[in-house]
Amino acid sequence: MRMLLAVMMVVWMGLVGGGVRAAEPAGDEAVARLFAEGEAAARAGDHAGALAKYDAALAGDPKAAKVHAYKAISLSALKKYDEAEKSAGQALALNSKEYTYHEIAGQIKLAQGKIEPGKALYDKAAELSPEHAGAIYVDLAAALSARNDDGLAAEVEKALKKSADSKPPHPEALFALGQSYISAGRVEGKQYLSRYIEIAKTLPDGQRNEAKIRLAKQMIRAIDAVKGL
Repeated sequence: MRMLLAVMMVVWMGLVGGGVRAAEPAGDEAVARLFAEGEAAARAGDHAGALAKYDAALAGDPKAAKVHAYKAISLSALKKYDEAEKSAGQALALNSKEYTYHEIAGQIKLAQGKIEPGKALYDKAAELSPEHAGAIYVDLAAALSARNDDGLAAEVEKALKKSADSKPPHPEALFALGQSYISAGRVEGKQYLSRYIEIAKTLPDGQRNEAKIRLAKQMIRAIDAVKGL
């Protein structure tokens, strides 16, 4: 399962800069501007700067749930977990139906090694937004992989399978499972890679990874040759 953990670490590195998707608008013009500046700072890795912008935004609108949620992400990035949990709780208190806030709260739990409570929050996010479940469980797999703990490999695999079984499935989950299984000589990897290719080909140019599609095809040919399929 080391291959699976390595693949998901690549996905995680693409997520940590900007945090989790959020759909709720940021509020009035001034609050929205401060939020956007804070988000840009967080994406650049300047979480202290991001927090200054988020606090300024909250001074203008203390009930801006999205700002509380993203403040929680930056606090977590700085390992200020108690404050991060408080901010995530404030976001959820203001809007408990926004699935991304549950995911953010789960991400903070996982960062502290609180695996079961963290997983439960991701499950709640998927329950609230089934159409995003594929992406939610890829995020869960990536957050678990970021723990860099071989003992969590089975949990990473479970999360990826939940993503692969979602409607729609997330292509990263299909590729990660397929690559891991093929590397282990497991024929079922072909099924996941075939589904990955099918979905990846329908993505817009900016989202389609032609190199990864070619790699998936090469792995399918390799397992066919080894197994005599």
